[in-house]
Amino acid sequence: MDLNIFMQQMNEINYGWMDINNNIHINTMDNLQELYRTSSIEEILTNKVGICFD
Repeated sequence: MDLNIFMQQMNEINYGWMDINNNIHINTMDNLQELYRTSSIEEILTNKVGICFD
């Protein structure tokens, strides 16, 4: 993969996470311990959200 394309994709990802009900949470850690689930790479690129655990 071209480095420029990779960096563009990374810049499009916001700090956020998907919960067990498939709801997206942006810039919040509320209920993270109770509801968090790991997202796949495909989900991160599609939903444009991720955190370090993903």
